[in-house]
Amino acid sequence: MKYNREESFRFNFNPPFPGHFTITRMNGLQGMSKMGKMEILDLSPGGVKFQSHLELPVNQDTAFSLSFTLNEENELILPGSIIWKQKKLNHYHYGFDIAEDAEKKDMIIQELKKFRKSRL
Repeated sequence: MKYNREESFRFNFNPPFPGHFTITRMNGLQGMSKMGKMEILDLSPGGVKFQSHLELPVNQDTAFSLSFTLNEENELILPGSIIWKQKKLNHYHYGFDIAEDAEKKDMIIQELKKFRKSRL
């Protein structure tokens, strides 16, 4: 998910939206790390831009799971990998590529629509 301006849409959160992440695979080893805190800056069906105070690895051999609830009914759990990071003053920004899954993409679109309607 290099900042792809050709995507159908990208929803920006202002203020950032809270969530958590876990590392699910690192150096070929499967498992679950402790939950880390993050804040979602924007979301699209293909990716997430988030920030965290933790410095996380950026490579294809490390897999993550992001979890957050936009609307009270459904928790979104998105598997994928971090493809870029940018150091800020006291935190990091990350680009997260969501693993290919048409069902997850549809769920993201539906949840974003509900979220937008609830804020009008």
